[in-house]
Amino acid sequence: MREPKELSALAELLERTKQSHAALEHHFKLNFPDYTIHHRKLLDQVAPPSLSAWNLPSAKEWEGLTANIFRNLQSVLEHPTPAQRVIAAGFLPHSTTPDLPEGDESTVRDFLEQHYRDNWPAVLAVFEASVDGFLLDEETRAVFREALATHGAGLYRATVRTLLPEIERVARRQFGMPTGGQPIPSLRALFRAMPLSAFGGMRNGRARIMTTFLRHVWKEIWTIEDLEVVQPDAVPNRSASLHGLTSYSSFQNSLNTLFVVECVFAMLSIHRSQTLTAPVVG
Repeated sequence: MREPKELSALAELLERTKQSHAALEHHFKLNFPDYTIHHRKLLDQVAPPSLSAWNLPSAKEWEGLTANIFRNLQSVLEHPTPAQRVIAAGFLPHSTTPDLPEGDESTVRDFLEQHYRDNWPAVLAVFEASVDGFLLDEETRAVFREALATHGAGLYRATVRTLLPEIERVARRQFGMPTGGQPIPSLRALFRAMPLSAFGGMRNGRARIMTTFLRHVWKEIWTIEDLEVVQPDAVPNRSASLHGLTSYSSFQNSLNTLFVVECVFAMLSIHRSQTLTAPVVG
């Protein structure tokens, strides 16, 4: 039979594990948005809800089992990833994101804006290559090229107001919804069903961009409280923009819109290519 002191130590360790569980789950949601359910199941095996749910080792054994978890967790919390630093600075991670300098959020924000201003011709070439690869109609490609032109000319409001409505037009066309209804449930189901490989892995930022799109860009605004949640974000909200609830006029607003819509169109292109090549059954 275990001594009360040992049980107390185990209880303390379990509480630490539960706290680590919550922090790790938050980290996974940020970095692996389409796999949170899978990771939740794995994490639940590490941190059971009660002492009775575990065949308890001794406190010393438990400490050995959890040491790596705590060490890795501390590293994660103390050293944010480059993508997390980009997001904290108000930009979205993208294949064109440069290596970041040391410094706080303000330093990173200023660096990224200057980088994208100074290197716009090279960034534009990346976007144009992506547009050429869209397996969508010519109207979509034309609209995106116009948005690239408005951004390059410093017409940042026009970029946002040109591109955000185009998402719905393309989605309606793709899912056969000419009038009525709302295409977002179909978009959610499509993106959540896609494997991580469809996003090109984690380096190009598409998985994170799609999470931002589903949770923020397409979030409906019904109340003042809803508006107050989305308004401070440098990534535009579709509803707030289309219904005149706020103005998105900054360089960041415009560039983030390009990142989001390029990603959505790329994902819809993948879906269309799979649909066109799917074997006919029956």
